[in-house]
Amino acid sequence: MSLFVVTIDGPAASGKSTVARRVARQIGATFLDTGAMYRAVTWAAMQDGVDWNDQEQLAGVVERHAFAFEAADDAMLVCVDGIDITEKIRDPELTANVRYIASSGPLRAKLVEMQQALARRFGRVVTEGRDQGTVAFPDADAKFYLVA
Repeated sequence: MSLFVVTIDGPAASGKSTVARRVARQIGATFLDTGAMYRAVTWAAMQDGVDWNDQEQLAGVVERHAFAFEAADDAMLVCVDGIDITEKIRDPELTANVRYIASSGPLRAKLVEMQQALARRFGRVVTEGRDQGTVAFPDADAKFYLVA
């Protein structure tokens, strides 16, 4: 299967996810929700009780847990260690802690690897984030940047 990637980048609350879902639906692609991936790692870190300022502890979260992401209609099913946390990752307390994961260089690198692996598995993806077109998928077939 050949790889076809559309990236939609932009700042928070610019409508990236909404647009990405619609584009994915229109072109018959999988919506790769990178925000859900960051939230899943944040959930696992909260379960572990990590020190948000300890980069080594943060980086270890991805190694200690099994993350699974599946396409589900216009969303992504998110599991950690076999537990479906799709609904749990929208918790306001969790949302407030995502920034620690997003600002960790080693974790970002691991998440980019996971995103690339998922894209290869799904084949046709529309992905959204902050650096999808520059870091995760620099050779994407189409790149867009949204502003609010």
